[in-house]
Amino acid sequence: MKFKKIIFAILTLFLFISPCAFGEEKFSSSNVKNTISELSSDKYKGRLAGDSGNEMAAEYIKNKFKEYGLLPYDDKGTYFQSFSIVVPQLKGEAFLNVINKDKKIIKKYEYGKDFKECTYGASSNGKAAGNAEFFDNLYSSSQIKGNSPIIITKKAPFGENKDSYDFDLSLKNAGVKA
Repeated sequence: MKFKKIIFAILTLFLFISPCAFGEEKFSSSNVKNTISELSSDKYKGRLAGDSGNEMAAEYIKNKFKEYGLLPYDDKGTYFQSFSIVVPQLKGEAFLNVINKDKKIIKKYEYGKDFKECTYGASSNGKAAGNAEFFDNLYSSSQIKGNSPIIITKKAPFGENKDSYDFDLSLKNAGVKA
């Protein structure tokens, strides 16, 4: 009787373990490294949305999904989901200069260090004139008084995160125009 209980326990244990042990591919750190190396290689040109490098990366990932036996995203057999996105692209050199009444440059700012464009898609070429508000640190749009078209800070909002979508959106919602 004791022997039957031991056999039953072993068979039960085997039944619980066996579905997990068969048909699974083991994790491979070299596979992860190879995939990351491939997708970060120069041939994908940074994978910018809408760029040919991004499309090549999407094809690479789609082929990997097929290779691993993943089913397509929808009934049409595609692995892709369509959506719209605004991608700001600078054409030419971005600059910000302070000009006095005699039209002389009195202060130049460096793009990416001293200023950046708004990333919510409302940026455009042009000139802004009016009152500027100066801040040592700007952490909230509630600090803005009035409807200033120009906001100048000594430090990037929220620490070093110069690409904070939420912060840009809060400025837009506060009425900042440029």
